[in-house]
Amino acid sequence: MDAVLLVDDESGAIDAIKYALDWEQYGFAITGEALMEDRHSSS
Repeated sequence: MDAVLLVDDESGAIDAIKYALDWEQYGFAITGEALMEDRHSSS
């Protein structure tokens, strides 16, 4: 089984990708998630 790390700057996108399909059926295991923040924002 291949490991998958989900990375995006929106938590909703990570959830959508995670639940979009049965990863294990295709030989993948989600082993981690990372929420990346925009380091160049003007706030």
